Amino acid sequence: MTERDDVIDSMSTFTMMWRSVSALLIAAMLSASCDGAASGSRVSRIRQRGFLVCGVFPGIAGFARVDSQGHYTGFDVDICRAVAAAILGSAERIRYQPVATIDLFQRSNDIDIVSRRLTWSLRREGLHVLFGPVTFYDGQGFLVPGRDKIDHVTELARVPVCVAQGSEHDVTLTAYFRRHQMTLDKIGVADGMAGGRALAEGRCQAFSADVSELASVRSTMENPQGFRILADRISQEPLAQLVLPEAAAFDDLGGARRGRNGRSATPQAKLRTIRAGCAPRRLLRRRRCHRRCCRSAASSSTSRSRKESSANRLATCAPSTTSRST
Repeated sequence: MTERDDVIDSMSTFTMMWRSVSALLIAAMLSASCDGAASGSRVSRIRQRGFLVCGVFPGIAGFARVDSQGHYTGFDVDICRAVAAAILGSAERIRYQPVATIDLFQRSNDIDIVSRRLTWSLRREGLHVLFGPVTFYDGQGFLVPGRDKIDHVTELARVPVCVAQGSEHDVTLTAYFRRHQMTLDKIGVADGMAGGRALAEGRCQAFSADVSELASVRSTMENPQGFRILADRISQEPLAQLVLPEAAAFDDLGGARRGRNGRSATPQAKLRTIRAGCAPRRLLRRRRCHRRCCRSAASSSTSRSRKESSANRLATCAPSTTSRST
């Protein structure tokens, strides 16, 4: 398959996903805007400001790109446009803010939402942030020179592998090699573009990142035909948007934590929200998630309905005890 075919196939996938994702996000934001009249709410601030501030990370083909005239395009950008249209009635009333790290987002009081290929993980949930619905499932893989006779990840033991230092990819790569008792020769780089340059210059024999990012990096190299992406995947990555927990009017983006009348949801509704929030991680077979969700469901229920919630929790979590950890 040629590079052009790869791009066409990717864009077709983005188009199909965009139809469902945009409908989901618009519905969520319209529902959240019912609370918008509350003083100091995030939606009220956006309307008073007159535009949405959306955090993105340009540079990944198909997700976020900015041209020489400052025009943003891509799947992540389209999500920003859908949210702006739902709140302000226009998809053009947006200011894009480059966000390189979650820490930068947390230190900014102006950014309303981040849409930039962030993996929903338990480690990141501990950083006091709130993930929205999963919009894209990716996986971490490897980009290698076509001339090298490397076909499987098991052949990368003792081979210099580049990865963005301190990233989720770095954590996943290290954990995978340790779990399979393989010797990892890791070379830290700043980002995907730096990893592509290091691979092209021969400083490493493989570059590891999400496959969507690897395809983007490969497309910008001088000789993209001279590199290929291995079929092996070492992770499954649910990508989602990001907001701060204090952004109460965005609660529906993370799973409808309030009722339609603005009152706190019932314990049963909270339980449904927690179960829905764990759905992507159930696909990843993370047993810790089930235990965590069960504990959260128990603590969020009132004493009056604790017995009923306990029965529901047993029904929800029982399958996880037989699932195999990956």
